[in-house]
Amino acid sequence: MSATPLFDSRPALRDRLPPALLSALCFGASAWGFGAGLEGYSQLAYPVSILGARGIPHAAAFNVVGFVLPGVLMAIVAAGLCRSVASAGALARIGGWILLLSTLAFAALGAFPLHVDDSEATSTRLHIACWSLWWLTTATGGVLLSLGSRRWRGGSGWRIASAVVAVLVPWCSVYAPPAWGFALSERIAFGLWFAWWVLAAVRMGRRTVQP
Repeated sequence: MSATPLFDSRPALRDRLPPALLSALCFGASAWGFGAGLEGYSQLAYPVSILGARGIPHAAAFNVVGFVLPGVLMAIVAAGLCRSVASAGALARIGGWILLLSTLAFAALGAFPLHVDDSEATSTRLHIACWSLWWLTTATGGVLLSLGSRRWRGGSGWRIASAVVAVLVPWCSVYAPPAWGFALSERIAFGLWFAWWVLAAVRMGRRTVQP
């Protein structure tokens, strides 16, 4: 029996790849642009979230274009992934939905900004909670998707990439060597996450589910 396409590959790639690329570019450009405009800010010394912290110039604008908009755009891609792997088995389906939560947690980082002068503020606590939820859902969803996507013919490379991101994102977020500094390890984690979603968008446009 031949494989049954979930949907035509050309519209899938057309619909999913642009939001994924736009999300990544929006985050990268806003982090660089707002960072360059903030006196004394160093990309290798300060976390990205500082750009959106209360009390920082243009913080609200950064939170919208740096966190909320990229998260919402990636949620569109994640919703497509959930539909794409629906026939691949329960593990893949659950993994896809958990990864959708990671995109919403990323967007929520902009809804609950840090407080520069109050580490105990409710918004700061919620920001940290969203950060933890982001890497936890990335790890859990990535593992489940890697284990459950054998019938979604992304190939072994796809499953390995999902497993690697599931391991490295939380490792960079929590366990990276202190010598790296949190600013660098955080950016590596974000970069891996965005790169994986772009790969997922490409795979959705090219692959079918095995019978």
